[in-house]
Amino acid sequence: MAEYDFRHEKIADFYLHFALLEADSTKRFELAGNDRFAGLYDYLARELPLDAANELKEYLLSSALDSNDHRLSDRFLQHLRWRALFGRDDPPWLGRYDTPESSAAVGRSVAAALRIMPWCRPL
Repeated sequence: MAEYDFRHEKIADFYLHFALLEADSTKRFELAGNDRFAGLYDYLARELPLDAANELKEYLLSSALDSNDHRLSDRFLQHLRWRALFGRDDPPWLGRYDTPESSAAVGRSVAAALRIMPWCRPL
């Protein structure tokens, strides 16, 4: 298996969040306790479908109450608020206007993320 090292965590977070978008919620819950993956949750708050984001929000809030550590849950809530303010949930028809190049780039990013984190594949 190939190993990838990134110079900056933000770059790694960007690519790895694609794998968690495809993963089931239990994997997102499991990684929430690991500080190395905290940056992924900023991206997940913006990119997850609204139902999955709300489920993750409830889990993070519950974990924060149990551990008395609100860093991750507060950042996640902040990004969810920004998402609501900026209307992040685009209408379904909007994807029809993406260029073929941008759609292919997203597909390559998801494939690269799944190669980096194969254990996040959907069941």
